[in-house]
Amino acid sequence: MIVCSCAFVSDKELRDAVAAVMQHGANPTFRAVYRHLNKRARCGNCRPLVLSLIKQTQARNPSTTT
Repeated sequence: MIVCSCAFVSDKELRDAVAAVMQHGANPTFRAVYRHLNKRARCGNCRPLVLSLIKQTQARNPSTTT
């Protein structure tokens, strides 16, 4: 499912990016996740859903959080 239509980013790409950011020991913030993807959110309408995906991914992967 496309979550961000401005940057054309899917939920799978976001979940994978969150996991990768967490594996590098960084805090998976909205900006950090988009930076990892080398993309930029423009309008911000995706922000609530992206933050929700971040929380879900953190809950599923507690061993990779710092």
